[in-house]
Amino acid sequence: MINSTQNPKVRHARQLLRYAKARRENQQWVMETQASIMALIQQEPDQLAYLLYQHLSPELTQCIVPYQDRCYQVSESVFKEIPSIKTSPGVIAVVHAKQWDMASLIKTPFKGLYLDGVSKPGNMGSIIRSAAAFGMDGVWVGEGCVDPFHPDSIRGMAGHCFQVPIIFESLSCIQSQFPKMQYYELDCQGSDVITQTKWHPQSLIVLGSEQGAFRNAIPSQAHHRVRIPIHASVDSLNIASSVSICLYEMSRDSQKA
Repeated sequence: MINSTQNPKVRHARQLLRYAKARRENQQWVMETQASIMALIQQEPDQLAYLLYQHLSPELTQCIVPYQDRCYQVSESVFKEIPSIKTSPGVIAVVHAKQWDMASLIKTPFKGLYLDGVSKPGNMGSIIRSAAAFGMDGVWVGEGCVDPFHPDSIRGMAGHCFQVPIIFESLSCIQSQFPKMQYYELDCQGSDVITQTKWHPQSLIVLGSEQGAFRNAIPSQAHHRVRIPIHASVDSLNIASSVSICLYEMSRDSQKA
């Protein structure tokens, strides 16, 4: 049993929970909910670096049997210093970030999402969860975005952390890799209504910052501005809600095709 907060595994987990730099440099992050950890072990066990626990449910005890060499019990006094949430289930998992090869994503049809300036972790997690729900082929995290592996983002994904590739690349890199890509920027002043949009076989929904400004140039011949029709008494939607509507419309169009 681990009885010291100075234990390297405990210290490492705390660093990952607190600092984006630590997550980025180590290419690791932390899961803090039992449902997410069970989904990880059942679906992506190779991504589990190690697990720290004060106590385990019967279900999770059974689930980790093949991976006990990566599981470490921690005393109550030490474990309470680790989680970022007030009410912890008594277990956390340190997870290897999945490495995605951008070249392997190049295909037709392709449906994806590019994010610019999404600054709130909860929104980021909800957006990635929606991308998984609607079968997106990739989510690009651009400049000005919060770390998608922030603890609040991970909780927002509700266990859907590996279903859709998360890629850190610029829009110019996407343009060079996907020369036929068409870009659909969500814009409240857009000329095309999202419910009537005709999606190209290679389509990328582009979301600007939560303040509405998009900082990257898109070639005019590949640029479509789309809007979500809402009641005149409401001036805007939450960015996560807007993304869900757009992704639903894109996936619905794909199903009709």
